[in-house]
Amino acid sequence: MVMKGKRSKLFQQAIEKVKKLSLEEQEELLSLLQEEIYKKHNQIISQNKIENNRELGAKKVEYGSMDGFEEEIG
Repeated sequence: MVMKGKRSKLFQQAIEKVKKLSLEEQEELLSLLQEEIYKKHNQIISQNKIENNRELGAKKVEYGSMDGFEEEIG
């Protein structure tokens, strides 16, 4: 999260405009933002899956044991 003093002028102006919206408009905006955030998270997950599958296919992924894991984390 961005500190209040670190916000850009444009971002701060947007916040002030949102505060002036009616409750119904704020709720609609919140719903739209939540949907956009959900889509972005899904895109990230999808990209991670593609990359993981690519590494698995290229044999860049190694499977280990719990003993090996415990040794690595010390």
